[in-house]
Amino acid sequence: MNEEAARDTDTAADTQKETYRTKRVSEFVYGVTSAMIAVAGLVEGDYTESGRIAAAVVITGAAAIWLAHSYAEWLGEHVRAKGEHGFMGVFHTLRTSWPIVIAGFMIATPAALSETGVWSVSYGLWLGNMLGLAMLFVLGLIAARLSQLNVVRTATMTLLTVGIGVAVIAVEQAVHHLG
Repeated sequence: MNEEAARDTDTAADTQKETYRTKRVSEFVYGVTSAMIAVAGLVEGDYTESGRIAAAVVITGAAAIWLAHSYAEWLGEHVRAKGEHGFMGVFHTLRTSWPIVIAGFMIATPAALSETGVWSVSYGLWLGNMLGLAMLFVLGLIAARLSQLNVVRTATMTLLTVGIGVAVIAVEQAVHHLG
């Protein structure tokens, strides 16, 4: 293989790694915000008697979102490729979208730990939201780094990413106090 072909191969591999990292970040953001929305539903519906049930709702919701999102992603690729994107591609999409479920587990963990009696389910759900904000902060920084942004744009990206989580919590609080 000549040097130019080797460089092209290295560039293609680097591009594929970058695409994978970028997708993981976006899937984690999607998973965190989705889990925070599930927490909002639990708090609004006052389903705070069992940490185990609250955690199961968040995790089950994350799994359902993962399946629906993965299929929709695959379907879009299939249509764009005029049917050339094979049916086995669904499994690849499920694998690359897995961070949605991981985020659900992470957000649900404080609610599940309330079963030990260390804190209430409500506090566990609140902690889940705070964990979600912390995760969004880190994900915003990672996204900015992958985008090779300067300091000002990094701060903007990070604040915007955290702002999505704050908006979810604000809507959650507004709905909860309406009733």
